[in-house]
Amino acid sequence: MLVGQLREHFAGDLLNVTLVMAEVVEEGLQRRPGDLQLRRSEIQAVGDVVWTDQVKLFVCHAIRTVQGVAVAFRRVAKTWILTGSLANFRATREHGFRVIGAKEGRRRMAEQIEPGDRIVFYVTGAQAFGAIVRVSGEMYEDRSRIWPGKPTKADAYPWRFETEPEAVLEENEFVPAVDVAGRLEHVRKWPAEHWQLAFQGQLRAVSDADARLLERRIRESAGAPA
Repeated sequence: MLVGQLREHFAGDLLNVTLVMAEVVEEGLQRRPGDLQLRRSEIQAVGDVVWTDQVKLFVCHAIRTVQGVAVAFRRVAKTWILTGSLANFRATREHGFRVIGAKEGRRRMAEQIEPGDRIVFYVTGAQAFGAIVRVSGEMYEDRSRIWPGKPTKADAYPWRFETEPEAVLEENEFVPAVDVAGRLEHVRKWPAEHWQLAFQGQLRAVSDADARLLERRIRESAGAPA
């Protein structure tokens, strides 16, 4: 019953969300779903994952607080595609793929990126995928110049993240997007002959299936194990 209430209450937020339930032995959880506290640092998993539709559910020990039993929601890592020019890609390479930046107007989307997420680089002009990094820090603001951007439209890319490179390709190793576009769920939202439209705009999150395909192809091109 409680799981049903939670699913109904968070109906708009279930995609890619892990539902962490508290193991309550001494007493039942009487509070309404909307009153649940977010105290992820005080929760430790003690049970196996159970799948129920789009919800990942597993059991945790409950940590008592002055307000009752704590229940936490822990987010599942996402994979994002970051679109940028070859010049910007080269600038990121010069910094060891240790930092990425989102455009001024992309703050709301950038705020959804969290440590543990992966970023796949799509290089315009080449129309190819060039690297994968993992986000290792929270978003911060920095307007020092790193990326050249468009000559006619300067952008500081101020919403930044520390990152760790996972697979980086030389330019002659890039994975052509046309080779995988027909198999990407994200691309199917557009007419097949206009697949390039799928990569307009700087950022978009993709499905787990797309993430696995892109990672495999990039690692294969890099000669690294998947």
